[in-house]
Amino acid sequence: MNLSQKLPKLAIICGIREPITDEINTFTVKFLKENYKDLSIEEIELAFTKYIKGDLSEGINPFGIFSPKFISDVLKDYRRLRNKEITLYNRQQDEETMKESQNRVLTDEEKAVIEKDYLKTVLFDPYQKAIDNKTSLYFDKTNSIMLFKKFYVLGKIDISPEDKLTYNLKATKHLNVKNSEYKKLTKEEKEQKIREYSCVLFFNEWIRVKISKGFDLKEYYEF
Repeated sequence: MNLSQKLPKLAIICGIREPITDEINTFTVKFLKENYKDLSIEEIELAFTKYIKGDLSEGINPFGIFSPKFISDVLKDYRRLRNKEITLYNRQQDEETMKESQNRVLTDEEKAVIEKDYLKTVLFDPYQKAIDNKTSLYFDKTNSIMLFKKFYVLGKIDISPEDKLTYNLKATKHLNVKNSEYKKLTKEEKEQKIREYSCVLFFNEWIRVKISKGFDLKEYYEF
């Protein structure tokens, strides 16, 4: 049954007895195809079923006439309801996918790919760009600490006790001056902050020296 044949039947189930003229039927079919082409005939029928059941918004009234305005009100509200349900479904699917992803243990190959992509994006590409353009490069706290640990574990960074003391003093001075919350921290929290910021200072200075010498960081890292 095509849309033109379906409309009179929909009017009847909505309690409208006044017949639809051929002219109105033709106009309505054209109107629906232009403005509601995302809805199939089955969905249009479902929309009016929901209207009859009272699932759509209150206030939609045909006033005894199965007019394009009434049809549009029904379909517009059905579309709103449908899109809301689709959005909710997609959100639930995303949450389930995220939970599955969080619970899944990465393989060594997957970890290697993630590591490679991280180093390329965060370290090697910006590093090479700084060398090519003769510009400086600065890493934020999170990346400085992560990269420092990677190089240190690989034995690529050697920090002497003297250097450690020097950078701890620099970090302490900086935190005392720049961080108003630092003085309110406990002794343990202060020591943690100093360790973190000394890593930031040391690693960025280490990178600055490497850039100034045009050092091949990829080869050094064995990437």
